[in-house]
Amino acid sequence: MNEDLARIQIKRPQNPRVEQYLQQPKQGFLLTTQSWISSRDILESSIAFMLENDTSRHLLFAYAYAMRRAHRAADGNPQDQVDAERNLGRGTNILWNRLQMAGHASSDANLQAVLLLVAYSADFGQENEVRLHTDALRTMVDQRGGTDAFTNNPSLQHQLLVIGSSRRFHLTLDCESGCPDLLRFPDGLRLPQGANHSRMDT
Repeated sequence: MNEDLARIQIKRPQNPRVEQYLQQPKQGFLLTTQSWISSRDILESSIAFMLENDTSRHLLFAYAYAMRRAHRAADGNPQDQVDAERNLGRGTNILWNRLQMAGHASSDANLQAVLLLVAYSADFGQENEVRLHTDALRTMVDQRGGTDAFTNNPSLQHQLLVIGSSRRFHLTLDCESGCPDLLRFPDGLRLPQGANHSRMDT
């Protein structure tokens, strides 16, 4: 974990829960185009939650390596792709095992991991992977009672509410209206909202 954090720089946070993980990163890489992120507090609390468990932590690193690879394609550095695939494989394997645990398949931690897989597959993967992960996300949210049920985890709830309007290369977060990056889901992504609502575009 420390080796990955040393290779990837996230802009220095104000949140001490995030700060403890960063430990003077060596390379000047920004995890996302942070100048367009709509809320710095949401960014930091979301990253802090992603770092709390090993599944989403590996998937966060996979996304960051893949994005750095995409933005540094001219350099031809293959190591970022290797590291992205390594972390993606580890995170996916851990998630698969946790999905088999009765009563915990739709836990907050697993939902966070699937959200990261949705973002990864939409930005760097194949269309069939996007469908697989978005279908899983819908099912898991529905099992929990819709997006309205996540008031105890505001950062996760925010990600669920905005993933459908998120833009490419912005992790699972929203950004300001002036952001020039393309919408990740031009037709939106529909998730169950709650008991009194059938579906919503997020």
